[in-house]
Amino acid sequence: MNLLYREAKYVDLYEDSFYNAILGGIDSASTHLAEQVTTKARLPLLCAASSDRTANSAIVPWIFSLLPGNQLQAPVLASELARRVGRKPFVVIAGEDHDSRSFMAELNHRLVQNRLAPQFQFVCRPTDADNSDLVRRALQSQPAAALLVADARGSARLVHAVRAAGFQGEIFGGPAMGRREFLQAAGPAAEGVILPLLVEPGEKWPAFENTFRKRFQRTPDFAAAGTYDAVQLLVAAIRKAGLNRARIGDALRALSPWDGVAGAVRWDTLGGNTRPVHLGTVSADCLVRLTPAP
Repeated sequence: MNLLYREAKYVDLYEDSFYNAILGGIDSASTHLAEQVTTKARLPLLCAASSDRTANSAIVPWIFSLLPGNQLQAPVLASELARRVGRKPFVVIAGEDHDSRSFMAELNHRLVQNRLAPQFQFVCRPTDADNSDLVRRALQSQPAAALLVADARGSARLVHAVRAAGFQGEIFGGPAMGRREFLQAAGPAAEGVILPLLVEPGEKWPAFENTFRKRFQRTPDFAAAGTYDAVQLLVAAIRKAGLNRARIGDALRALSPWDGVAGAVRWDTLGGNTRPVHLGTVSADCLVRLTPAP
């Protein structure tokens, strides 16, 4: 049984009403750790930065994920890859981290549905500081497109290496390219990359962006917006249900649909967000929605 030390004595996590909900984690891997805690502690968990749908597949009714899952991101990216590349060869370079592997599992399934298969698929390790040799081998076959799926910093290193190798084809990426860390590290090398856009700005976005810029001197990414929405949802649920973990979980489900700064939040039966995903591209160091081809 989990025991926490507070006020000079041990407190039973199950019986102390102080613990009513959890916000987290910063990625899918940490979210799975939080999931193990909340599954046994029976606390509502609001996941603001995880897109791995397996976090909700345990059918635990008090786990909620604000980001559209990989199963919603992968189809639109695969369709755009099929439209732009067709039967021309393309290569994949993917990371070994949890988020990259879970995204590629969904994407590979969708590529098969679109009758696409990479000419070559390479694996990069998060500890690799120099990917130039890996990229050189990947581009030897002169592919028409490169699909780069890694964490934010790893994606930036791959984009730099691909540009430095003189690659002129299309570059596609995973959702981590939507993080501020990627845009800062990649710089001009990120221009024109195509990726799932996890923020659907609505009426609330301009005010949130302006406030965020004034306070932190930078533009919010999807993780910042999702975290803000998670806090607002949890506060609304507590105000509605009081400090009772079961009622908070019920209130979180009843608050759907929720109009957040990152877009609509509509829970499915497993607690995932069903908000549709569109594609984005990097233009002048900013993420913009990709204009559909005529």
